[in-house]
Amino acid sequence: DPVVHSVDPSAGAVTTMDHHVLVVHGPDRYAVVTEIAARDGRVLLFLDTKHAVDRLTKHLRDSGVHAEALHSGKSQPQRSRTLARFKDGQVTVLVATNVAARGLHVDDLDLVVNVDPP
Repeated sequence: DPVVHSVDPSAGAVTTMDHHVLVVHGPDRYAVVTEIAARDGRVLLFLDTKHAVDRLTKHLRDSGVHAEALHSGKSQPQRSRTLARFKDGQVTVLVATNVAARGLHVDDLDLVVNVDPP
């Protein structure tokens, strides 16, 4: 039996947000993400795995970007400290797994990037 789902048009997409898609392959990927992360403002980057988060965070730090990692491999005090540092501006880039960011709310984000799209 088919089922139909619909969305109330009044609850549609946010009108104050721009969406862009960049298709980047291979070795250019880190260079493009680093350039995006190094911009002014607070940036939230989503990746699929803890290992990918740690690897990109290290690359960003080595490139001079103030980045920290957030994922389930960190203790709760580490995650809380990282999130507080991001919210108060000490850290400008938060690199997180999609799972770790569930329920995460940060006001005044300048950019959200799905490095590994869902």
